[in-house]
Amino acid sequence: MIDVIAEYVFQPIKENPVGWMTTSAVIATLVWIAVSYLKKNRIENLESQLKLARDRLEDYQAKLDGATPSEAAEKMYELEQKVSNLAKSFEENLPKKLSRLQAETLTKFLAVAPAKISLCRDGASSEATTIARGLERVFLEAGWEVSCPLVLGVSNPPISGIRISYIEGAFSNAEKNALESAFEAANLAFERAENGKHLGSDRAPVAEILITAPLSSNHN
Repeated sequence: MIDVIAEYVFQPIKENPVGWMTTSAVIATLVWIAVSYLKKNRIENLESQLKLARDRLEDYQAKLDGATPSEAAEKMYELEQKVSNLAKSFEENLPKKLSRLQAETLTKFLAVAPAKISLCRDGASSEATTIARGLERVFLEAGWEVSCPLVLGVSNPPISGIRISYIEGAFSNAEKNALESAFEAANLAFERAENGKHLGSDRAPVAEILITAPLSSNHN
């Protein structure tokens, strides 16, 4: 059975690795475009609803002269709550990215012990791509060597959106402290995974950081 799987699944990849990689890249690009399109439409819809609610609030403010004080107060409160909830939902659906202060803080702490890092981003998430690009710029500015592999089908994504897995035999306490101190100082929630192993023939990174769309903004 294993021989059959190897023949029909792995053999074509060995015979045409470039074609397989190209197909994977095309699939990842199409998934990213689809997710980005849906996200953009949701943000535009929320923005439209927020504008409509604010216009209605201003209209009520101009027309409530004939209402009793209690009626006017009740209607105004309902509209103000709707505007507040829509504004919050709109803000939460905007793509997350590093602030300038976070980037400066990360750079400062990471520059203490530069090494090699692997930033693995979820190819199905436009938000993960935005965060990964911001982190890549920060690590490079701090003197780190950076690789940014694409991953698809993350089965158990970190709740915070960031998971650090140190590579056995490749990291020291100085590099680990620099990484975790940087993320904590920049108020970036992250999770730790079990130490992993580097399977490539090149120099191993001290850690692999998986970046996905965060499921919660209050996890550390």
